[in-house]
Amino acid sequence: MLLYFGQSIIFINFEKKMRVYKRINDIYEVELPDCKRYFQFLQSDSSLLGGHVIAIFNNKYDKFESPSLDDIAKGAVEYYCHTNINYGVELGLWKKYGNTPACADLSKVYFKNYVDEKKCWHIWRANEELQSFDEIPDQFRDSYITYLFPPKCVYHKLVYGKFLGQDVLSSFTKTLKR
Repeated sequence: MLLYFGQSIIFINFEKKMRVYKRINDIYEVELPDCKRYFQFLQSDSSLLGGHVIAIFNNKYDKFESPSLDDIAKGAVEYYCHTNINYGVELGLWKKYGNTPACADLSKVYFKNYVDEKKCWHIWRANEELQSFDEIPDQFRDSYITYLFPPKCVYHKLVYGKFLGQDVLSSFTKTLKR
């Protein structure tokens, strides 16, 4: 709606903000330029700013294909990470596809990130206390590097196979003691 006040024009947006209802185990569809991919919301992680833990599935589907929820959830998981699902829906990057039992047992999934200010690694499982290490212990070397990734970074990971800015992140973490 445009309002005119003398020389000034004011635009007022009366659209309601989209309300996103999500449940644990919801599957989301992401339409990419050449295919569709899916991820599953596994839980909110209070250890990392309440980020939503998602499992990104490896499989790519034809744009006109409608796979069953079971087929999607049985697929291999490419990566686990944290993001904000609601904001991704609001941006139109993904939409809810359905709900099915969890694809993975998160008790076996560890996350890590490097905290530059403290010069240490934080390692944790979702909703558990962070552990700090100067060097990554061998049993955590294969844990997933994660931060609270913006939805556009997750979309970039689905399209190009790496997070937006991952080249910078990778070169940075390679210079650190492991």
